[in-house]
Amino acid sequence: MANCCVCEKPLSMLSGVNIYSGKICKECAAKAPSVAMAHSSNWSSYSIEAMIQYENEVFDQFDATASYGELHIDTVHGLFAISKKLKDDKPITRDVFSALDLSEVALYCKSPRVDNHVVYVDVEFMCRIEPLSLNIKQVIKHKVRCETKRVDSAHVEWQTPGDLQIFIEMFNTMLSGLWQRMNMMLF
Repeated sequence: MANCCVCEKPLSMLSGVNIYSGKICKECAAKAPSVAMAHSSNWSSYSIEAMIQYENEVFDQFDATASYGELHIDTVHGLFAISKKLKDDKPITRDVFSALDLSEVALYCKSPRVDNHVVYVDVEFMCRIEPLSLNIKQVIKHKVRCETKRVDSAHVEWQTPGDLQIFIEMFNTMLSGLWQRMNMMLF
């Protein structure tokens, strides 16, 4: 019989979640970010422990101030979450991260398609959380209608949806404010 690599709880042969360095119990897996657990076989017990500690530090602080699809931001605390739903302004999953830990981030339209002269896109969020060495790439909203303009009988032009533009500006404002606060603390 094996033990959980994180909490040392005994595991039966069929219980637990496989990770790179063994298995972890379902309780420990539930405390880690679900975007990381989707690829659990790539993570060591040390990485999972670090993720659980990270989540414990930021999860309780999070209160959503704005949302776009499955991406939610807390502009007060400089946090963001990826979750299909919120309950009392908290995500139902443990996928909460500090925006200060981002080394890369992008929010963009992909897979444009035309249906009855209207363009629809999927909106994808991509980021890297540096302290966790975690790359996230996820469609956060499907089939979003875009403003379109008929150019000629065979072509239409489309623009990024207005509500997405506003959310991107809010996200960027949050990041800019965080960096300004960090710079004030350093000098």
